[in-house]
Amino acid sequence: MDFNTVELHVVRHPLKPPSRSPGYDVVAVHGLGGSREISWTTKDVFGQQVMWIKHLLPDYIEDPRVFAYDYTQGPQGDTVCLSVNVLKELAVKLLKRLLSQSTEKDRSLVFVGHNFGGFIIKQALLLAVNSREYSTIAAKTSLMIFFSTPHRAVDMNSWERMSCRMIFATYQRWQGKASDMIDKSSRTLIASSEDFQTIERIYNILNVFEKRESSSTGSPPVIGRYAATLGVPNAESIGREQTHLNICKFQSASDPVFQRVCKAIKTSKGEAS
Repeated sequence: MDFNTVELHVVRHPLKPPSRSPGYDVVAVHGLGGSREISWTTKDVFGQQVMWIKHLLPDYIEDPRVFAYDYTQGPQGDTVCLSVNVLKELAVKLLKRLLSQSTEKDRSLVFVGHNFGGFIIKQALLLAVNSREYSTIAAKTSLMIFFSTPHRAVDMNSWERMSCRMIFATYQRWQGKASDMIDKSSRTLIASSEDFQTIERIYNILNVFEKRESSSTGSPPVIGRYAATLGVPNAESIGREQTHLNICKFQSASDPVFQRVCKAIKTSKGEAS
């Protein structure tokens, strides 16, 4: 599969050399229709652009180095086919780019994903746990944070409805029949979620789910609470009054969900909250 862009960008360098700072490496992976900047950026009350992983997070956790993973596919650069092969390809590329960075063993690795970006993270950790080549990434990971990433559903029909809502909520375009796209996407998400069950109890996890209706028409959240949470003791969950596209954006550090994200990062490394 050819991608217009697959890059791991450093959006915030630590103040101290990474080798001398036992801080954090934070890796943000956007979802469908997103980008390394748009997915994490909104305007504050003064109309200023706030990219929270760059502008807010460094004030609350120890000297982070922040990466943003970017991938686009297709002539318009905004369409990603949800297939098992594409998912694995993006996961491997993420792992290789992380290995190419200087990832010191004393720095904890935190993954942050929105929507389909969460599946890339889950696939990457699954590969890292089962591969000697990427074992250092598996060992350094202390936390995964998922914003509206589905993990489970009651049946195939539920997966198909979620896939459909994810695709349409993020304004994706595709070639061929919509029914074929939804079927293929659903089977990809099911396979990935079932595989992730083998390692889901290894890591600390924070799930942020949509609490509010996604529009004034009264339509339900794109990804509901049950689907966006995990019933395992190492996974915590918190709801947020935001739409699917805005659930992973913060205007200010006073947002209680942002504060919960910071607490989860610090406690995953054993720091006092």
